[in-house]
Amino acid sequence: MSQTNESQSHSSLARGNRSVWYDRYGNPVTPEKPRERTFTGVSPHSRRRRRTEISQKPTETEAPNELRETPEAETVPETATPSVPNEEEAVAEPVAQCSPEDVSEPAPEVLPEEVRKEKDPEVKATPRPKKKRSGLASFAKLYLMPLCVLAAGGVMLFGRERVPDLPVYDMDAMESHRPYTYIGSFNRDFADLNDLQLEAAKRIGIRPAATRAELRTRDGLVPVSESTSLTIDRLTHSEALLVPQAAVLLNEIGAKFTSVLSDAHLPLYSIIVTSITRADEDVQKLRRGNGNASDNSTHAYGTTFDISWRRFQKVDPNDPRNLSEEELKHLLAIVLADFHDAGRCYIKHERYQACFHITTIK
Repeated sequence: MSQTNESQSHSSLARGNRSVWYDRYGNPVTPEKPRERTFTGVSPHSRRRRRTEISQKPTETEAPNELRETPEAETVPETATPSVPNEEEAVAEPVAQCSPEDVSEPAPEVLPEEVRKEKDPEVKATPRPKKKRSGLASFAKLYLMPLCVLAAGGVMLFGRERVPDLPVYDMDAMESHRPYTYIGSFNRDFADLNDLQLEAAKRIGIRPAATRAELRTRDGLVPVSESTSLTIDRLTHSEALLVPQAAVLLNEIGAKFTSVLSDAHLPLYSIIVTSITRADEDVQKLRRGNGNASDNSTHAYGTTFDISWRRFQKVDPNDPRNLSEEELKHLLAIVLADFHDAGRCYIKHERYQACFHITTIK
């Protein structure tokens, strides 16, 4: 049978109608019955046999043309059954070699990567396979790192505390400023006695209250609140309540005092009120520790308040510029003189109490 027929007999379409079979030694056999086809031999033209023979490299002394020729296949009668040697004989006998025409070129020699680099410098090194990251590392790279970057960016953009613009202080105004000086005498110019002030207090004031609780519920009084130009001291023997005329006068004095400093571009200060309206129980407590306290004080009528001439409250504590207390006392005297000359109030300069005792007139 020709080679074409043999290759066709081994095709996937002709396996059921094979006319030639091969034993384990490559000899063609033709069994009579299909049940006798117990062994499927390897054809000399099969790929598996070629791979086996190609792997057996010829030695240097042995030329390719010296290969032994494949022995001719013995003719087996059609009635004979193929003889299958036992396992020991099959192992001992060598595998038959194919003809020189069927031997393909020997496989190229596989050299290590270092040797190939030396022989052929153009050969590039094979990149190492990347290591597989664990699940935790992949989660951190895909989710945690972007979240951290976004959080850091948000903090940089929106989390920064806004620094307020610092005010500009006029240092030239302080250098060219001439200290305030009151032209006159504190004791002579502000010497309205208690009898004069008491007469005005009884005329426009309220009826004295016996206790603090009664004073808070008394009609005709308004609360006095703090502002930029007015600071109320810790009141221990009085309440921050005044008749409306006295409350307006007090706020005007504080605003006038601060505006003079502002117009001159000087550091701002506010006046401090040390005493306002007292109840009878407050007056009795004061008389126990202070013998100069009057039993019939104008503070009981809600028309009188005391302004300290020794202490002043700085509006901006960060302002590096400062004015002395003596200069501020002279400025306060200048402001009070204007209200006194306008007939708005009576004023008494109290040396020991370090305050101006003021009672509204109208």
